[in-house]
Amino acid sequence: MGWTCEKCGRTFARNRQSHSCAAVYPIQALFAGEKAQWLPLYEALKAAVEARQGAFEEYVCSSCVMWKHLSTFASIKPAIQHLEVEFIADRLYPERRPKYTLQISAHRVGHFVVVQDESDFPDVLDWIDQSYALTLLGITRGKNS
Repeated sequence: MGWTCEKCGRTFARNRQSHSCAAVYPIQALFAGEKAQWLPLYEALKAAVEARQGAFEEYVCSSCVMWKHLSTFASIKPAIQHLEVEFIADRLYPERRPKYTLQISAHRVGHFVVVQDESDFPDVLDWIDQSYALTLLGITRGKNS
């Protein structure tokens, strides 16, 4: 089920879905240099999400790691001073204190939040769970945002 891009190897719910073909990198390349300090926190976050949602696909590109089940539900970008976690929501949630937001479509808003240690996990895990649930909703409606 779905479609796999012949160029980049990523899978999508819709045939010939528009995307950017990005080269896949080893995780160590993304977390190189000063960003290496954030790899253990990333691994802890990934393990926590897997414990809640089960296995999912991980795509490492030059700027972030994308987590995908039926569609992308989160992306994680290491910075010098923190991890930046993006999750998708069905509306804007300013109370989540995002670093910034991005209106992706009429009913999808990307929220970018800062994660500096595991004390940030409880809220972030709940938001990622909600984003994961949206991927399921999109599939059942015949859409994949």
